[in-house]
Amino acid sequence: MRSLMLAPSALLFLLSSAGIESASAQILYVPGGGVNNLPAIVDPASKSIVGFLQSGGYALSMGVTPDSSKAYITDPFHLTVPVVDLASDTRVATIPTPDYPFYVALNNDGSRAYIGMRRGVLVINTSSNTVVAQIDVPASTYSFSISRTSPQLYVGTQAAGIFVIDTNTNSIVNSIPVASNLAVVGIAPSPDGSRLYFLGRDDANGIAGYLLTVDLSQGTVTGSIPLGVYPYDLAVTPDGSRIYASLQGPIAAFAGALIAVDVASSSVVGTVPLPGYVGKVALAPNGSEVWVAVNESTTNAVDVISMTTLAPTARITGFWAGAHDLVFVRPVLTYEAEASGNTLTGKARAVACAACSGGAAVAGVAEPGSGPTGGVLTFNNVAGVAAPQAELSIYYQHNERSPVTGALTVNGITMTVNFPPVSAGAAGPSKISLTIPGQNIGTVRITGVQGTSSSSLTIDRVTVQ
Repeated sequence: MRSLMLAPSALLFLLSSAGIESASAQILYVPGGGVNNLPAIVDPASKSIVGFLQSGGYALSMGVTPDSSKAYITDPFHLTVPVVDLASDTRVATIPTPDYPFYVALNNDGSRAYIGMRRGVLVINTSSNTVVAQIDVPASTYSFSISRTSPQLYVGTQAAGIFVIDTNTNSIVNSIPVASNLAVVGIAPSPDGSRLYFLGRDDANGIAGYLLTVDLSQGTVTGSIPLGVYPYDLAVTPDGSRIYASLQGPIAAFAGALIAVDVASSSVVGTVPLPGYVGKVALAPNGSEVWVAVNESTTNAVDVISMTTLAPTARITGFWAGAHDLVFVRPVLTYEAEASGNTLTGKARAVACAACSGGAAVAGVAEPGSGPTGGVLTFNNVAGVAAPQAELSIYYQHNERSPVTGALTVNGITMTVNFPPVSAGAAGPSKISLTIPGQNIGTVRITGVQGTSSSSLTIDRVTVQ
């Protein structure tokens, strides 16, 4: 069967033309879905394969920078990490690895990509696409996850427990003991960073699977829940209330399952039988679906499960080599401060700014002297996203040595925001990011706080993702 080949930029154009706002036009990348393991591109709205990432190589796993601009892909077949510009589907770098690369994770600001190899970790500077460190791990690597609340990377192994890597020093700083009969095959921190969840696989006792919990303040395992045969992957909901784990099931039986676990009660609350080996698990950004890779006896599929009913609602087939990874990406929408559709009042004014995107910005925002709130910048018609929450980032400059206080109003809801000092010698604007309601954003207004004497801000742009 001949398939339509689309780059991500072309996909976004088609989604927009079909009446879907680009802010909610999410993409799912599925490494292994195309011929020779190319990443497949799936439209989550239509539940269909709409193209392939031609520059992706023999892809096993994939990580995307926070701005959705670049992908880092592990290619163990060629001992490389291809780096792909997603907008143009162009390979911009190919980074060799000294060992088989299996996993990839990026830190919060996207400045580092961590590549999990068979026995070690490579650290890549994403600005230069060069290797800046190699960390040896004294056991076979079986799982990989990065913390979003602390500078730590967790590496699960076959029989030596879990190693904790400090991402500031690129060194192993701790190890968490695990029963020697358990391989740590899936791993994920809790959203608040207090616990670590992992799947233990007991190969000596019927490939039995367990969900275990680590109290990170103590570095010890504090709980264990039996799940079933041959565990593979897990995902934790953003509020930390539920964990979804996949089971491949008995070998040659093609009878796996998705298991739902309630965290508060430490109990299994649902089992979804599926007709194949169930592998990777991903939570859809809409907050209502679990997507799972299923290797069936005659085809490779991705099934969509409702979080509410724990019932399958869709099945996507046609993945050539399998669904090795499931990576949701929501494109970043950018709104320039100086755009003609915005409203500037008081001392807010458009100015030239060589270091800003578009070569311009809006100065005088929150500047005292024009009423109680100073200069005001209002971004109009800001689109929402198809998710309960969105990340709003504000790119700014100011010359003060202490934070400048501003008031941020998003669709009628106001909060006080402190804009930290800009680093000395910074090449461009600084950024702060906030979590806001994801739908019906409408307007974003930045002004001063009544009663303060804050100096003014220069606003370059805001982004929504």
